[in-house]
Amino acid sequence: MSHTLCEVYLHLVFSCKNHRPFLRPEWKAELYRYMGGTLRHLGVAPIIIGGSIDHVHILCRIGAESQISAFVRKLKISSSSWIKAKFDQEFSWQGGYGIFSVSKSQLMAVESYVAHQDEHHKHKSFAEEMREIMQALGLADSPDVSMFD
Repeated sequence: MSHTLCEVYLHLVFSCKNHRPFLRPEWKAELYRYMGGTLRHLGVAPIIIGGSIDHVHILCRIGAESQISAFVRKLKISSSSWIKAKFDQEFSWQGGYGIFSVSKSQLMAVESYVAHQDEHHKHKSFAEEMREIMQALGLADSPDVSMFD
C-alpha cells in the first residue's frame, strides 16, 4: 500500500493548574479559536473545543504523523503563553492530561458532551467528571485517577 490512511479521533482533557477557576466566559471563545489554530498548525484537526471555568475538552482527529505527547505539550505551551500575554502572567496548565480514543460511531455524542460543558458542570466537579469517564472506560481502579483531584 503506497498511501497512508489515518482516521483516529481523540478526546483530550486538561485543567488549569490546581483547578484554578480561570477560564472566563467572556474570552473562552477566543482561547478556543487560538487553540484550534495551534492544533491545525500541528497537523491535528479540531472538531470541537469546549470546557468549563477550570478545564478544557478537545475532540480532534490526528494525522498519520502526529505524536500525541508532542502535540499536547506544544498546545499547552502555546496556549499558556497566549493566556499569560493577554490575561495573567501567573497562569499555567496542570502538568498531566487525559486522552481517550473515540470511535467514529461516538463522535456526535462526544461532540455534544464537549459543547455542553458549562451546563454539565453546574451539577458536578471536574474530578467527578473524570472519575465517571474513567469508570466508563473500565479504569476506575487505575492509580492515575488521582491526577484529576
